[in-house]
Amino acid sequence: MMRRTIALVVALALALPVMAQEFVVKRFASAELDLSASTEMRRDLTGRACALLKVQVPLRDMIFEGNVVGTCDYKGGEYWVYLTPGTKALKVKHDTATPTFITFADHGIPSLAAKTTYIMQLEAPRSQQSMEEVTFKVTPSQAIIVVDNVEHVVDNGLLKISLSCGTHRCTVFAIGYQTQSEDIVVSPGATNKKVYELDPRFAQSAQSAQSTPAARLSTRPESSPKQKRPIQQKIMPRLCNFICKSRKTLKHNRESE
Repeated sequence: MMRRTIALVVALALALPVMAQEFVVKRFASAELDLSASTEMRRDLTGRACALLKVQVPLRDMIFEGNVVGTCDYKGGEYWVYLTPGTKALKVKHDTATPTFITFADHGIPSLAAKTTYIMQLEAPRSQQSMEEVTFKVTPSQAIIVVDNVEHVVDNGLLKISLSCGTHRCTVFAIGYQTQSEDIVVSPGATNKKVYELDPRFAQSAQSAQSTPAARLSTRPESSPKQKRPIQQKIMPRLCNFICKSRKTLKHNRESE
């Protein structure tokens, strides 16, 4: 009997950390410059314009419960959750974590306003921040990939690294090629593969070279050489003039005799 009691106590002690794995709100604020709630408006059943809550969390298949209007779309590493104006709380659920009830007033916002966009960053339970292998295939074969300010050298056009699930900033560059930068999303349990084909810079360099002063000077059409008058055109008038003068002089001499 004592052994069973001890085993039960140990099982409960091990289960408590698992049960306590809730989401943590890292940031919650209104995005005044984000007009998505107006440009991509959604209305509730009474015709009122909804508030838009963009939930950033590195997990897929999240469930949101409360005054949710329509489906919650996953776009670029964040969920777009439309809520009725005046909403004060939201329940967040995932299969691998304890359901978390979030009261907005606990984070400085009493309720949500219509046509307003909000940003909420959630930190998943640490046990759920899994690592996934990401494969990069790059052309040219010798390139450099920078992920979250960490540099990786591509070998023969292929690179495999482990990244935590979520959004990462990726930049790919190589000498003589145009640089590419984008945000990539690493999803748990999925085949995470990225393919990059960098464009050569030669066309751009040639165009830039043509815009330089030296290039513009070299592209000017050559001025046509100054046409030279044939030598006959220079001598003949002088010769005719000399002959005329000689004849006049000879005639004058004869008359004087």
